[in-house]
Amino acid sequence: MVFFGVNLQIIRVVLPTLITEIRDQRSGVRDQGSGIRDPWSERETAMAERERKLARKRLDEEMRPYRRAGLDKNPTNGLLRAVRKALGIPMAEVAGKMGVSVPAVFELELNESKGSLKLSSMSRVAEALGCKLVYGIVPRGGRTLEWLAEKRLWASILSEDRDQGSGVRDQGLSG
Repeated sequence: MVFFGVNLQIIRVVLPTLITEIRDQRSGVRDQGSGIRDPWSERETAMAERERKLARKRLDEEMRPYRRAGLDKNPTNGLLRAVRKALGIPMAEVAGKMGVSVPAVFELELNESKGSLKLSSMSRVAEALGCKLVYGIVPRGGRTLEWLAEKRLWASILSEDRDQGSGVRDQGLSG
């Protein structure tokens, strides 16, 4: 298949090697003094990259349900109040289990809806509701961590290419 005059088959073959080379360069696999590759350093870098990739895959799998929720603008806005009402638990009962006043529970729910409630406080309210607080951190737009890592890599490659290109032009103009 040809896309913008480039054979996509060639890109599929060359791209993984190119990415590996770029990662090696960025992680300092080459010995700066002699320019000779250190095989131990290469192996350690490759192992570290594989471990990061496996960690991203595991986290992506664990966070799959959260990615869907993350597509909403404010998926947990007012969640404490919504759960309390869905369970039919009065504020007085929550206050009693937490050892605080009813206005304090109201204030906690209000702060949660504003996004200014500490996780520890949110966890205490969840416990009083007979629930457990579970939170997740996911890339915006329902993307995966692997996608985000590749995006960051390409952004740094393009930035570096742009910087090197402007340096070449600057040298040509001044000389």
